[in-house]
Amino acid sequence: MKDIKILSAGQGRTTNPSSVFDGQDVKQMFDDLGRGITRHQVRDLVATAYVNLITGTKTELKAGVAGSYFDLYQISCYNNSDAATVVELTDESTVVRKIPVPANNVTHINYQIPLKQSALGAAWYVDMPDITGTTVEITAEFSKEV
Repeated sequence: MKDIKILSAGQGRTTNPSSVFDGQDVKQMFDDLGRGITRHQVRDLVATAYVNLITGTKTELKAGVAGSYFDLYQISCYNNSDAATVVELTDESTVVRKIPVPANNVTHINYQIPLKQSALGAAWYVDMPDITGTTVEITAEFSKEV
C-alpha cells in the first residue's frame, strides 16, 4: 500500500496581501520557508487605550460598543510617584483584577488567554486609592470580539 501525503496549499509571501471585503475568500499564507502565518487578531479589530489615573478617581479605560465584547490582551501601569499603589481593573462595575504597582516603576501584564469581557457593550474602568500626588499612566490592548 502506498503512503498517502496530504499537503496544505497556500501562498508563499514576503509581503502583505491586499485587503479583501468582508466575507470574501482568502488563501492561507506561508513565509518564504513554508512556515504558516498566524496572528492573534485581525488588525482592524485591535483597540488600544490610554488614560492617566489620578488620586482615586474611577476612570473609563475603554468605552463599550453596542453588540461587541472587548477582551483584554495586555495592560501596563506606570507609577511615577514615590508611593506604591494598587490599580483595580473593572469590567463595568465588577473588579476583575487588582494590579500592584510599585513606586516609580511599571507593572506590565500580557494575557496568553485574554480576559473575557462579561457583557456586550460594557466598558472597562480603572481605579486606585486616593493617594495625593500619585498618577498612574495606563495603556491597554483589546481584541474586539463580535
